[in-house]
Amino acid sequence: MAYELYHILELSSGASADEIKQAYFQLVRKYSPEKDPERFQQIRIAYNTLCDPIARENYDVMQKYGDQVEDLIDQAEKKMQVEEWANAIPLLKQILILAPRIDVARDLLGLCYIHTENFDFAVKIYKALTKTNPDVSLYWNNLGCAYKLQAQCLKDGDFHKTQFYNNARDCFEQAVKLESFNSAPYLDIAETYLDQKNYSQALAWAERAIGADGKADYNDFEALFFICRIHFYSDELEKIEVIEKRILSLLPKKSDIRQYAASRFANMGIEVAKLAANATNFHLWRAAFQFLKAARNIEPNNVGIQEVFIKLRK
Repeated sequence: MAYELYHILELSSGASADEIKQAYFQLVRKYSPEKDPERFQQIRIAYNTLCDPIARENYDVMQKYGDQVEDLIDQAEKKMQVEEWANAIPLLKQILILAPRIDVARDLLGLCYIHTENFDFAVKIYKALTKTNPDVSLYWNNLGCAYKLQAQCLKDGDFHKTQFYNNARDCFEQAVKLESFNSAPYLDIAETYLDQKNYSQALAWAERAIGADGKADYNDFEALFFICRIHFYSDELEKIEVIEKRILSLLPKKSDIRQYAASRFANMGIEVAKLAANATNFHLWRAAFQFLKAARNIEPNNVGIQEVFIKLRK
């Protein structure tokens, strides 16, 4: 039923705020939680939505344009799934013309701006979202990502680069406060420090990511692999083997996650080997060998990894 919440309060969709409040108090006296708990709950939900100006505006818009909005969101998401970010932007803007306060559309638009490197627009969107939804970790994390990527696009020595990294860390730390069990913002903070060659802080935050959910298991692979990257960049290659052993102790035998872990190490080894071939750098060759050796240890029966490993040793 269209405008159902108004019907529950026995009002028209044009009711004033005072009329909504008055109707609520009259109905809860008539349908108390003791007499009719189900009807009372319906009245309570209707009132909570309609007494909030923003929630009411969103509700009214969805009653009027709901099908059109849902269709546009569906079209935009399909564009985003095939990474046609720029083509999704006009669709999302159409939604926001119809429904300026639909947060899901604003969030998707922010992601499109991030992927098209329109960072100033992305920051503007996520600043607004975190202001109206300060308890939503996702928006803080996306705002942090916009700042982080903006910093990565700038040259070293640019004053704004440091400022953007600091802004990113502030946002990620807010996300950590809201969802301390989620390892993603810890690793995002670690990445900002790694980009700035602050290896000790990068390592500290990556280690915090490992224990974020209160248990050690294969879900900690990304954090442990990130630590391997830190040791690579800080020229502490002997420590990669130590982390490899930690990873092996957590991975289930003969599993997809084990194959995935091996492929990550192998791909990293191959990429480093390409760099070594172009730079004739012995340190890079050692690093490539270390990553491929770890891949082989994780998946010793993987023929492809064995072939690459043998070729590299030659």
